[in-house]
Amino acid sequence: MERREMFKKFKLCAIRKFGGCLNSFGYRYRSSKCNTSINGAEFVDLVFDNEIVSRKISINFWIFGSWGNFDKSVSVSISNRDSTLTIWEILEYDKIPYDSTKFSLLSYGGDFDGQVEELCDFIIDFFEVYFREWIKGERWEDIPFDWEPYK
Repeated sequence: MERREMFKKFKLCAIRKFGGCLNSFGYRYRSSKCNTSINGAEFVDLVFDNEIVSRKISINFWIFGSWGNFDKSVSVSISNRDSTLTIWEILEYDKIPYDSTKFSLLSYGGDFDGQVEELCDFIIDFFEVYFREWIKGERWEDIPFDWEPYK
Protein backbone atom coordinates (compact mmCIF):
# COMPACT_ATOMS: atom_id res chain seq x y z
CA MET A 1 0.00 0.00 0.00
CA GLU A 2 1.33 3.42 -0.91
CA ARG A 3 2.02 6.06 1.74
CA ARG A 4 -0.67 8.35 0.37
CA GLU A 5 -3.25 5.59 0.77
CA MET A 6 -2.02 4.83 4.32
CA PHE A 7 -2.33 8.52 5.26
CA LYS A 8 -5.83 8.69 3.80
CA LYS A 9 -6.99 5.56 5.65
CA PHE A 10 -5.46 6.70 8.94
CA LYS A 11 -6.98 10.15 8.60
CA LEU A 12 -10.51 8.81 7.98
CA CYS A 13 -10.33 6.38 10.90
CA ALA A 14 -8.69 8.88 13.27
CA ILE A 15 -11.18 11.66 12.53
CA ARG A 16 -14.03 9.25 13.23
CA LYS A 17 -12.49 7.71 16.37
CA PHE A 18 -10.76 10.72 17.94
CA GLY A 19 -13.52 13.05 16.81
CA GLY A 20 -16.03 11.03 18.80
CA CYS A 21 -13.82 10.84 21.88
CA LEU A 22 -12.57 14.44 21.85
CA ASN A 23 -15.98 15.84 20.92
CA SER A 24 -17.22 14.66 24.32
CA PHE A 25 -14.59 17.00 25.84
CA GLY A 26 -15.66 19.96 23.67
CA TYR A 27 -13.03 19.56 20.93
CA ARG A 28 -13.71 19.94 17.24
CA TYR A 29 -11.75 18.60 14.31
CA ARG A 30 -10.10 21.60 12.63
CA SER A 31 -7.58 20.49 10.04
CA SER A 32 -5.20 17.94 8.64
CA LYS A 33 -2.18 18.20 6.42
CA CYS A 34 0.69 16.06 5.23
CA ASN A 35 4.19 17.16 6.16
CA THR A 36 7.79 16.02 5.89
CA SER A 37 10.10 16.33 8.89
CA ILE A 38 13.73 17.43 8.81
CA ASN A 39 14.89 13.79 8.72
CA GLY A 40 12.62 13.02 5.76
CA ALA A 41 9.91 11.13 7.63
CA GLU A 42 6.46 11.85 6.32
CA PHE A 43 3.48 12.42 8.58
CA VAL A 44 -0.11 13.57 8.60
CA ASP A 45 -1.03 16.08 11.31
CA LEU A 46 -4.63 16.06 12.58
CA VAL A 47 -5.65 19.02 14.74
CA PHE A 48 -8.54 19.17 17.19
CA ASP A 49 -9.18 22.24 19.30
CA ASN A 50 -11.32 23.43 22.16
CA GLU A 51 -11.70 27.21 22.19
CA ILE A 52 -13.42 27.23 25.60
CA VAL A 53 -10.37 25.82 27.43
CA SER A 54 -7.83 27.17 24.89
CA ARG A 55 -6.35 23.76 24.12
CA LYS A 56 -5.27 22.12 20.90
CA ILE A 57 -4.48 18.45 20.40
CA SER A 58 -2.31 17.34 17.48
CA ILE A 59 -2.27 13.69 16.48
CA ASN A 60 0.51 12.83 14.06
CA PHE A 61 0.71 9.60 12.08
CA TRP A 62 4.33 9.03 11.07
CA ILE A 63 5.78 6.76 8.41
CA PHE A 64 9.51 6.10 8.75
CA GLY A 65 11.64 4.06 6.38
CA SER A 66 11.54 3.04 2.75
CA TRP A 67 11.45 0.09 0.37
CA GLY A 68 8.53 -1.53 2.19
CA ASN A 69 10.23 -1.57 5.61
CA PHE A 70 8.07 1.05 7.24
CA ASP A 71 7.52 1.80 10.88
CA LYS A 72 4.20 3.53 11.26
CA SER A 73 3.51 5.21 14.57
CA VAL A 74 1.48 7.93 16.26
CA SER A 75 2.59 10.85 18.39
CA VAL A 76 0.33 13.17 20.32
CA SER A 77 0.84 16.69 21.64
CA ILE A 78 -1.36 19.11 23.55
CA SER A 79 -0.99 22.88 23.48
CA ASN A 80 -2.32 25.82 25.42
CA ARG A 81 -1.82 29.47 24.46
CA ASP A 82 1.82 29.49 25.60
CA SER A 83 3.39 26.08 25.10
CA THR A 84 3.16 22.56 23.74
CA LEU A 85 3.76 19.27 25.53
CA THR A 86 4.14 15.83 23.99
CA ILE A 87 2.48 12.78 25.39
CA TRP A 88 5.97 11.47 26.27
CA GLU A 89 6.85 14.57 28.31
CA ILE A 90 3.64 14.29 30.29
CA LEU A 91 4.07 10.57 30.94
CA GLU A 92 7.62 11.05 32.16
CA TYR A 93 6.71 14.08 34.27
CA ASP A 94 3.88 12.16 35.95
CA LYS A 95 6.11 9.06 36.26
CA ILE A 96 3.55 6.94 34.42
CA PRO A 97 5.05 3.70 33.10
CA TYR A 98 4.27 3.14 29.46
CA ASP A 99 5.24 0.92 26.57
CA SER A 100 6.17 3.20 23.67
CA THR A 101 5.84 0.30 21.21
CA LYS A 102 2.05 0.43 21.74
CA PHE A 103 2.08 3.68 19.72
CA SER A 104 3.41 1.79 16.69
CA LEU A 105 1.26 -0.16 14.23
CA LEU A 106 3.86 -2.94 14.39
CA SER A 107 2.41 -3.82 17.83
CA TYR A 108 -0.91 -4.83 16.32
CA GLY A 109 -1.80 -7.83 14.16
CA GLY A 110 -3.94 -8.05 11.09
CA ASP A 111 -4.21 -5.82 8.08
CA PHE A 112 -3.49 -2.09 8.00
CA ASP A 113 -7.11 -1.06 8.63
CA GLY A 114 -7.38 -3.34 11.66
CA GLN A 115 -4.05 -2.10 13.04
CA VAL A 116 -5.18 1.52 12.73
CA GLU A 117 -8.47 0.75 14.48
CA GLU A 118 -6.67 -0.99 17.38
CA LEU A 119 -4.07 1.75 17.72
CA CYS A 120 -6.71 4.49 17.79
CA ASP A 121 -8.70 2.53 20.40
CA PHE A 122 -5.56 2.14 22.52
CA ILE A 123 -4.84 5.88 22.42
CA ILE A 124 -8.45 6.77 23.24
CA ASP A 125 -8.30 4.47 26.29
CA PHE A 126 -4.98 6.10 27.20
CA PHE A 127 -6.61 9.55 26.97
CA GLU A 128 -9.42 8.45 29.28
CA VAL A 129 -7.09 6.99 31.91
CA TYR A 130 -4.09 9.35 31.90
CA PHE A 131 -5.02 12.60 30.14
CA ARG A 132 -8.58 13.39 31.11
CA GLU A 133 -7.57 16.43 33.25
CA TRP A 134 -5.20 17.71 30.56
CA ILE A 135 -7.78 17.36 27.80
CA LYS A 136 -10.58 18.90 29.85
CA GLY A 137 -8.40 21.94 30.55
CA GLU A 138 -8.31 21.27 34.30
CA ARG A 139 -4.55 20.79 34.41
CA TRP A 140 -1.45 22.31 32.88
CA GLU A 141 2.16 22.03 34.01
CA ASP A 142 5.17 23.96 32.80
CA ILE A 143 7.42 20.95 32.30
CA PRO A 144 11.06 21.93 31.90
CA PHE A 145 12.83 20.44 28.89
CA ASP A 146 15.62 18.00 29.80
CA TRP A 147 18.67 19.14 27.84
CA GLU A 148 20.99 16.58 29.48
CA PRO A 149 20.89 14.04 26.63
CA TYR A 150 21.86 16.77 24.15
CA LYS A 151 24.92 18.11 26.00
